[in-house]
Amino acid sequence: MSYAGGFMSGSQGGGSQGSPGSKVINARQTHSDSEFFIDDTETKDVTFVACLRSVNKGTTNISCVVEDGTGSIDVRLWVNGAEEGVGEDLEENKYARVVGAIKTFSGKRHIVANTIRPIEDKNEIFFHGLEAISVHLHTTRGPPGGATAAPQAAYNAGANPYAQNDTSADSSTFSDLKGLERKIMEHISGLNAAGELPNEGMNVQSLQRELGSAAGSLDRVREEIQNLVEAGHLYMSVDDDHFLPTA
Repeated sequence: MSYAGGFMSGSQGGGSQGSPGSKVINARQTHSDSEFFIDDTETKDVTFVACLRSVNKGTTNISCVVEDGTGSIDVRLWVNGAEEGVGEDLEENKYARVVGAIKTFSGKRHIVANTIRPIEDKNEIFFHGLEAISVHLHTTRGPPGGATAAPQAAYNAGANPYAQNDTSADSSTFSDLKGLERKIMEHISGLNAAGELPNEGMNVQSLQRELGSAAGSLDRVREEIQNLVEAGHLYMSVDDDHFLPTA
């Protein structure tokens, strides 16, 4: 499930969630080794839009302090030395979208990032605030329509209960995606909602095979997956060939 509230996002049962910086900073744990909870929802991964107040680029990692008006938190992105150009487009006092996991070290909360992507369209900043409000309401009050609303499994699969009265031809959660990107997200989210997605994530070769002729070449599938990672829809799990949805 996707959770939103302002600063970041987290997940229920393995997905990701969006919430304000203050919510992430104050996320609850039942004990030191347990998962984090935001609005009583288990949160494994978060995605958020915030301003980069400091950026320090090292040979093995990029560390940032990000702030969104509700709070600030440290973010660290580990870098493979063989990768060139990682983080070159990150600048202080510019906005970025971060996808990562909440961690605690020496009593201090921080984010271990999978990706940090500069914001190019300023509308994304305002969109995230609305996304955060939407997910907060969904988490704390349930989907609109009460008992008649779409079940959670349908929401996870891509059906948007907030658009259930929309009479347009396309009210999918992924209606903003086109072509192969949309097919990939609908396929992976469907498996995730059905409990059929492996814990290590979707294998790229398996994805190409299951999508059939619509997928095209393996290189094309990898390219589209990278676009989805940069957009905050997917994140790399155990290796370069496995990916999990952030929502």
